Amino acid sequence: MLSGVERVLGVDVEDNRIGMAVVDPSGAIAIPLPALARADEWSAVRAVVDAAGQEGAVRIVVGLPITPGGSYAHQAQKVLRFCEMLRSITELPVETWEGRFSSIDAEYRLRAAGMLPARDSARLDSNLAADILQTYLDAQPRERHRAKTVRA
Repeated sequence: MLSGVERVLGVDVEDNRIGMAVVDPSGAIAIPLPALARADEWSAVRAVVDAAGQEGAVRIVVGLPITPGGSYAHQAQKVLRFCEMLRSITELPVETWEGRFSSIDAEYRLRAAGMLPARDSARLDSNLAADILQTYLDAQPRERHRAKTVRA
């Protein structure tokens, strides 16, 4: 549960990149950040923790790939391991959040903006992180109405 306006870092863990997004100062909108290239697991984990610090995040929300049927997608075990690694080096809360349909939504928006997701996979990954973070924000009890996610 969010208390007041907390900065939250959203993360989409992929094999080659880490998509990231952050909550805007109003606490209502998830904004994509530049994706991180992955060299190895620990470098990626440290880079996410560093990004959380730079953004002033007080929690990290990681998208957990779920199939439309509700079971773990093939990437889920890798994501859960990544979350455990994050927890081992930061005191920030690390939560998982369902990422069902996020990739479909993010790809649709990129195509609607005239971009090809296959050619701009870094932007796709950060938009996935923004989708995941936005659904997390929307599910939190808040007093004010939330706006829609802004996409880059």
